[in-house]
Amino acid sequence: MTYKDIILLAQAYLISDNKIPADEDTRLVLIEDALIEVADRAAVLNLISKDAGDVLRLGPGNKLMVRMPTLPSSVDSQVDIDHELAGPVARFIAAVVSKDKAEKHISAANRRILNYNAKVYDTLDSICFSEDCDTMVSTVNTEDTVWG
Repeated sequence: MTYKDIILLAQAYLISDNKIPADEDTRLVLIEDALIEVADRAAVLNLISKDAGDVLRLGPGNKLMVRMPTLPSSVDSQVDIDHELAGPVARFIAAVVSKDKAEKHISAANRRILNYNAKVYDTLDSICFSEDCDTMVSTVNTEDTVWG
């Protein structure tokens, strides 16, 4: 999903609420904050790495690391997060902007992250912890979807 699509989704979540600021600098800060929030809570498959550079936290099983997401370079750039987590990114943006519904957006984001994490951990249990994690990292980083 593109940066522009995530902003549009966040705007849709905010119907009849505050509007997302129009200036791109503010929007970029909002998306950066939301990306970090999601990467900190989710076992983001395309952010899992064995490289110690730019690490946000330890990943699944404390054998892997979750790296910092890269910020989009333009509104048409793909966001550096798994597609299934675009909704939670938009929800965290909506939570910051919302006048009265921040908790609703955070709760919705957390539910989706929990569902996502359940799939990831099931997959990693069958791939990584029964085999070599190097194989798992190369598989995760080259395939669109691990769990079909």
